[in-house]
Amino acid sequence: MRLCQVVEAAAGGTGRHVIELTRGLAERGHELTLIYSPLRIDALFAEGLSALAASLVPLAMARGVGWNDVGAARGLGRLVRERGPFAVVHGHSSKAGMVTRIADVAGAARVYTPHALRTLDPGLGRVARSGIGLAERWLGWRRTDALIAVSEAEWEEAGRLGIGEARRHLIPNRLASYAHRPRDVARAALGAGEGELWLGFVGRLCPQKAPLEFVGAAIGAMRRCANVRALIVGNGEQAPLVEQAIAASGFAERFAWQRAADAREWIAAADLLVVTSRYEGMPYALLEALAAGVPVLSTPVGGAAELLGGAGSESAGVVAPAEALPERLLALIADPVALGRLRAGATTAGEACRGEQMIDRTEALYRRVARAE
Repeated sequence: MRLCQVVEAAAGGTGRHVIELTRGLAERGHELTLIYSPLRIDALFAEGLSALAASLVPLAMARGVGWNDVGAARGLGRLVRERGPFAVVHGHSSKAGMVTRIADVAGAARVYTPHALRTLDPGLGRVARSGIGLAERWLGWRRTDALIAVSEAEWEEAGRLGIGEARRHLIPNRLASYAHRPRDVARAALGAGEGELWLGFVGRLCPQKAPLEFVGAAIGAMRRCANVRALIVGNGEQAPLVEQAIAASGFAERFAWQRAADAREWIAAADLLVVTSRYEGMPYALLEALAAGVPVLSTPVGGAAELLGGAGSESAGVVAPAEALPERLLALIADPVALGRLRAGATTAGEACRGEQMIDRTEALYRRVARAE
């Protein structure tokens, strides 16, 4: 099949997903075109582009909603006509998903993966939630052949928005390929001492990921326990606020911050990944932690219950409300036996995070909805 992937948020988990999906489909003999916005791209996405057997086409798409989206949709339509015909045009995340669905894609099937529907955001105001919900409902009814939810929570939210089961498909994120730096090597590179307990945060430093909540919880643990250290892997618009909070804490020497690093180089060094996000589709950091045998303490975001075993479960990690996270963190730190059980569970759960099921099921969905060749 001739397939077109479209992404504006070419960074973080969404960028990782698009690279893995494009690579996997190309390796199966499909002809891939990847249209991406150069305005929001990170180093890992750029590195992934260089190794893809796909036609790569930049198309500027602004992050915020505005009249320039009309120009982006026209530009996408022009590129689809020039480089098609395509069987499927697949838009990733809310912006590229909207542009893909309002564009003229010359008869191709439109597939949309939100990578966290915005209406999952608990901080969204009533008016904004209503407006976004109406837009998603209209586009879902009129301009979407298939919506892919990456977790059960997102699948249920799409249903609440009125997207019928005939158009709604659950295809959880998985790691088609994953190789991380071994734990002992990563800890040595980090300078981790004997008996130190490292808390990890991986992701973009933005309000959605709530990095300040992680810093606050880590500082609280440091006040109680002299062996606690914290590792941050990521960068973003809240980096200055994170810097200020760490500098004012009195524990700056107990934080390590890898701003532009690949999480695979560092994640195994952590004794516990802490996911403080307000909402997610299914965070790749959670998948990567389990694949590296690192247990997780997470807010109840999409994917957490499925991968960790449910609210309160202690198989591969613990799911707790955001307000209870600091207390649960202290309880885990105070119980090394329980933390050891979680590590053993994470190693087992990590096997389920690997494999090509995500690519298999997406390919099968494309064949079902494809219109043009």
